[in-house]
Amino acid sequence: MKTLFDFTVKDRKGKDFQVFSAVSVDKDGEQAEFTWVRFLNFHPTPEADDCLKPGAYVEVKGDLQLSVWKESLSIDCRVKDVKPWVLKKK
Repeated sequence: MKTLFDFTVKDRKGKDFQVFSAVSVDKDGEQAEFTWVRFLNFHPTPEADDCLKPGAYVEVKGDLQLSVWKESLSIDCRVKDVKPWVLKKK
């Protein structure tokens, strides 16, 4: 997924957590489909900070949450692990 933006906010108890969004693009010839996901990282680490730059590719593991409101799908993820994604060429 390609990171688009990120920022750190504080919860009610003053503890930092990260919020960031990323997009996944699937292309088939001229057709492209985009999937937007919003991520919540309640346990940010320095490694996560390093790889969360706009335009960076990341691999994220966590619990997926889906919701629908007024026929609009929202995809969220509670992050368990985030690291840079590296394309492995064969």
